[in-house]
Amino acid sequence: MVKNDKQVKSLISDYCQFQQKCLSPFHVVDVLKASMREAGFTQLEDAGIWSLEPGASYFVTHSDGKSLIAFTLGDLPPEHNGFNIACAHTDSPCLRLRLNPFASSDNLLQVLTQYHGGLIARTWLDRPLSLAGAVYKLPRSGKQIIVDQKACFPVPQRALVQSHKPVMVIPDIAIHLDREKNRTGSIDLETMLTAVAAVGGSFEDQQKRFWASLGLDDQEVDGFDLSLAPYFPHVAVGLDGELITGPRHDDLAMVFAIQQGLLEAVKQVPAGKTVLAGFFDAEETGSQTSSGAASSFLPHVLRRICQSHPKYQASNQIERAFSQSFLISADMAHAFHPSHPQKYDSNHKLLINKGIAIKENANDRYATSGQSAAIFRGICEAAKVPVQHYINRQDIGCGSTIGPILAALLNCLAVDVGTPMWSMHSSAETMGALDLFYAKEVMKAFFSGSKS
Repeated sequence: MVKNDKQVKSLISDYCQFQQKCLSPFHVVDVLKASMREAGFTQLEDAGIWSLEPGASYFVTHSDGKSLIAFTLGDLPPEHNGFNIACAHTDSPCLRLRLNPFASSDNLLQVLTQYHGGLIARTWLDRPLSLAGAVYKLPRSGKQIIVDQKACFPVPQRALVQSHKPVMVIPDIAIHLDREKNRTGSIDLETMLTAVAAVGGSFEDQQKRFWASLGLDDQEVDGFDLSLAPYFPHVAVGLDGELITGPRHDDLAMVFAIQQGLLEAVKQVPAGKTVLAGFFDAEETGSQTSSGAASSFLPHVLRRICQSHPKYQASNQIERAFSQSFLISADMAHAFHPSHPQKYDSNHKLLINKGIAIKENANDRYATSGQSAAIFRGICEAAKVPVQHYINRQDIGCGSTIGPILAALLNCLAVDVGTPMWSMHSSAETMGALDLFYAKEVMKAFFSGSKS
């Protein structure tokens, strides 16, 4: 297929399996936790007391279950030489259930959705859809709500759930009834993204069957955060399997690359350097949540790492660690589409399977500077990974990432990078198999001190 064919195919197989388990941000964090534990990482409690040892690896999850930070502690306190940090996001554009999700119409159980992020709405029509996320149950004694004595309010139990079969579809209308759909094709987000989950039976029975598809009794659900997910596997396509098609490449491909790079580098951490991987929810909606990149979660964890280092001295200024750090913000990038050449800067076309991209924007929508780009190119050169460069056309608006947010919070050098892909925010995106391998190799080099 491509360079290092056997290694690439193995990595892609692992990635496809990873994706099939990561149907919601909750499941992404759950899968990351399992892989970290298997690799010997120790879980820390965000509200607990930390005791850290140089050379050991740890992870901590946010209390909402949608963000995770993992790190390996260096020999020297981070105030001496900062952190190596790589971050990505756990959420993807999708449809989620509304608070009152059920409606009945002509013997149908309709499931009302709301959109998360800038999804391509029409790609969700006529797809088999499964369901995944978290449900919450309040503690009770009989009919009495139990108040937690420490928290002084009821503390619900959270359980991760998913349907293991397609349970819904959002049907489109036939072209015979809308002759203009191929010319206009607009989607009304309020009225045209309602799913159908059942035909026949009473409304009450339909709702019971809905919850039963998640292994639940309808009386067990006091709250939920549930997402619809396209029900089809990620597959290698192309004459030589050089492409990967499936949902959620943005941004789980970068989550996977960072995770794999960290796990492979964990025994090669450079002497003295603390390395850290951050995976944050809510990038697609602006990161302004309790566990998003704009929250205090990462600065809070970095401060605690500094203070828990065996060589920490109270006289040290923790901010020194921040200003000496280097941050890689990894988010997917727009590959050149040969059917739409007018949408790209001709000098900054990203090609599939030609390497990871450095993303730059003069209006600071990305965190890249000339200095941080040079540093990243050096890391890529050490990892023997080709580099591409991306800038939006000046007459087309540019998206943003968690890079500028985190760089501003930490006062550190940062670079925005990403793997090229087609159909970003579709329910079925396409990326290059070799590019995923390149991304993993870069992260491995970054976490292991650029050792190839």
